Amino acid sequence: MTTRALKFAHIALIALVLSACVSPRPRVGTPVAQANQIQRDQNIEAQSSFRLRGRIAIKNAHDGGSGRFDWTQNGEQIRFELSAPLSNQTWRLEGAPGNYTLTDSKGAPQHSDDARALIYAASGWTIPMQELRFWVRGARAQSSGTTNAPELSFPELSFDGSGRLSVLKQNGWTVQYERYSDASDGALPVKLRAFKDDAQVKVIVQSWE
Repeated sequence: MTTRALKFAHIALIALVLSACVSPRPRVGTPVAQANQIQRDQNIEAQSSFRLRGRIAIKNAHDGGSGRFDWTQNGEQIRFELSAPLSNQTWRLEGAPGNYTLTDSKGAPQHSDDARALIYAASGWTIPMQELRFWVRGARAQSSGTTNAPELSFPELSFDGSGRLSVLKQNGWTVQYERYSDASDGALPVKLRAFKDDAQVKVIVQSWE
């Protein structure tokens, strides 16, 4: 065997020994994952303020679009700015359940007690804003506590091997979590997709605060 071949064989042997010394990450069972999810939901409900920026893509039947968003949430109060470069349009949603205002790029305000209906009327896109504020943080949507808000149905959940939420079904929507910020239990989603009937929303989070 040549010196070069001996060198490669030595490196391969070292790599094999090192890989044998690394213990595989233990798989988190469903009961533990469910208990962790309950705790996560409670933590997310208590931490009601956040800000995130990223990209969003929406499809409704044969129509669709994409753009950038800047989302600031302070309790029930929301400020959601969406810009679609291809159509050169922008929208800003502000308010709280029961009292929302949507302002478009022309500065014309529209008012409604339903954020989803406002966005749909202005853009033709279906975005479940009330539920999404929880889903983007890897939690089940909670009711807003207002008298005119419908109760959200109990969801179906699936988890990955690390015990993180992988699929959530709630209110007729299916949410698939495709990537988290890191491998820890407290990781935040950075890529998810929600779909219902012919509507689909894909979110890629680029920064969290």
